[in-house]
Amino acid sequence: MGVLRYAGFAEESEFAPESPPDAQFHVDKTSSSLDTPSDVQMIYGGGLSRNALRHTPGYYAPTGNVAYGADINTLVHMLKWVLGGYEFEEDYSTVEVTDDNDTIKVIGEDNKFEVDSDANGNKFEFAVPKGVKIEVSGFDNSYNNGTFTVKEATREYIKVEEEDLVDEDAGESVSIDSKKNLHEIYGTTERILPSFTTRLGKDHFEHVFVGCTINSLQLEVEGEFATLTAEVVSAKDSKSDIKETGHKIPTPYLLAFHNVTVTLTDSETGQFVEPNQVKSLSLDINNNVGEDSGRALGKRHPVRLVAGEREVTADMNLFYQGTKAIEQFWGAEDGPAYTGGKEFSVDISIDSSPYGSANIYLPACIFTNVDTQPSGRDELEQSVAVRSFVAERELTVTGDTQVTDVVIDIENYHKEVEAG
Repeated sequence: MGVLRYAGFAEESEFAPESPPDAQFHVDKTSSSLDTPSDVQMIYGGGLSRNALRHTPGYYAPTGNVAYGADINTLVHMLKWVLGGYEFEEDYSTVEVTDDNDTIKVIGEDNKFEVDSDANGNKFEFAVPKGVKIEVSGFDNSYNNGTFTVKEATREYIKVEEEDLVDEDAGESVSIDSKKNLHEIYGTTERILPSFTTRLGKDHFEHVFVGCTINSLQLEVEGEFATLTAEVVSAKDSKSDIKETGHKIPTPYLLAFHNVTVTLTDSETGQFVEPNQVKSLSLDINNNVGEDSGRALGKRHPVRLVAGEREVTADMNLFYQGTKAIEQFWGAEDGPAYTGGKEFSVDISIDSSPYGSANIYLPACIFTNVDTQPSGRDELEQSVAVRSFVAERELTVTGDTQVTDVVIDIENYHKEVEAG
């Protein structure tokens, strides 16, 4: 058996179902510690001997993490699961041919789509380019990878370039109207967060974990790829067959350091940390989910997992070019103010063109630490730590006002995140 290590995820319609759902998507993980728990046998401490005489099964709740290169589509799932609040606005991109009778060659592989193809309601299945749904008004007898009369093609997951749709023999062209879907995610006060199933490929078998709840999520960006690390508490694990092919990778593009910018802004004095000052970012969302919170009489495994205090924090290294950050920390220009530090907002922008974009907004933040420590002739960097607090924020999708410490808008071609 060769190396075959992946992570698959699917949102659950109920907590820890007996029949785990198939993965809605997969990621090429870099590492994972999510595994069987330790010390799951209770050892009775009687006095008949110096040695352990009796044991019985104890509480069983697997924990650990999954880390992988972040992308603009799976980011939606992870942020929904860690924060709980989610709104969706659908506005699919459309690709229309220039004339009703134009034809294109269907060139995709292993991506099937079924349509009503005649007046009698007969259905034909044919291959389409990945991420594209095509309506046809006519067809030839060779309908699998054949030539079709197309009314409209709609992108669902990824941007499709024109050359992927054009029938080169016919010399036709298409026009593309790029309209993305909007996913709006925010922190709620709910104690029960969305649960999901995790499937980890471990070379010889697939390790399945149900009732997964994100204890903490970390987005790290420095000199190479952006990485997501989800610390997970789950209810139960089991074994399944390894998935050798057909992994559902939502987008081929992984986010890198040059896709992410960060700004810090005081509502009164304006922007005081510019994008080109930020050298690294670590954004942490911690739910303080206790694995013992699911313990109940009559059950060996958790029956629920309850979130505690949510902490949204960020650590950054800054190119040092002035005293504005320490003045914000002090709340004054010359030293600590009696009123303490001043609040500011943090904007984290992610540009993953042509696949989408994201904005992570922390509305009311303070510095919990500002370090400026020279060492010899080395470059002087400033290390800062930020804590986000709640503030009112109007949602784009619904227009409702939420009191929250983080709001995220993600635009992409990904469909609504629902239970599998």
